[in-house]
Amino acid sequence: MNEVYRANIRRLQERGTYTPPSAYFPGSRFLHPIANPADRGYARLREELWAPWGEELRPHLHPAEALPPPPPYPPATAGERDGDAAGAAPPA
Repeated sequence: MNEVYRANIRRLQERGTYTPPSAYFPGSRFLHPIANPADRGYARLREELWAPWGEELRPHLHPAEALPPPPPYPPATAGERDGDAAGAAPPA
């Protein structure tokens, strides 16, 4: 994403649509909270980000059977079943 954004900004600058800033700033960068790259797994990152908030605010992962069922969809009208989303009769 960073490369795409920077390429778009460069093209806008070449066209004269966008004026570059007077001082160079490299932009915002993600600074990983875990210094060791070998220890940057998802579980470790999740632990690092949520541990300061305590157990009561830690996100919970529930098994599928513990989640409530999704609401039922309303029954389709005759027009929707025939492919007409508005439900109107097809032109004669």
